[in-house]
Amino acid sequence: MLEGTVLTTVFSARLTADLTAGEIGYDLNLLGKRVGVPLGMETFLIKEFNFGADFEELEDFHDLIDSHKYSSLEYLLFFDYDMASDLIKKRRINDLKIEKNIAHEFSVGMSLTGDFGTKEDESFLACWRREIVDDYEIEKATRRHARKAKKKEQASTKQPLDSSTWVIIISVLFVVLGMTAAIVRQYRWLKAQNMVAGRVDSS
Repeated sequence: MLEGTVLTTVFSARLTADLTAGEIGYDLNLLGKRVGVPLGMETFLIKEFNFGADFEELEDFHDLIDSHKYSSLEYLLFFDYDMASDLIKKRRINDLKIEKNIAHEFSVGMSLTGDFGTKEDESFLACWRREIVDDYEIEKATRRHARKAKKKEQASTKQPLDSSTWVIIISVLFVVLGMTAAIVRQYRWLKAQNMVAGRVDSS
């Protein structure tokens, strides 16, 4: 049995160190900017990073995008690139663009304190770590697959033309064909009249 304290953190120390080293701030200066972040993320960002931004927590990014409330914000920090990209493309929003994508590997950081010196302990911990990372990746892939399936379903369920629309289309085609036939008849009649007039003149 393992003895110790299990501490969970959202981001690993490596991710925190990389971001603090300027992964975001290098290209984007957030000092004094109004930045929208997901609910519950403000405290973490203030504590871990020295961005100097004025963070505003947002309960639902979907509602935010739909209502265009983001116009009072200068930046949005999303935790999911695919979601951000889908929101912008799906709603055809021209005044929002993705400035930077930060891709880092991280697991739901587990740290154990205690006396774990045997090979069995190390093997167990390595197996547990793989299990957590695999679960995270599977969940991420499942969500991505669900989004793609939903897009495909929406594309395939576009309503076919109903019978009244077909009646209108066919009626318009008949009118166009009838007018074309009348114009051709009129043209032939005029041509025949001109030929008769030409014969009369020549005689």
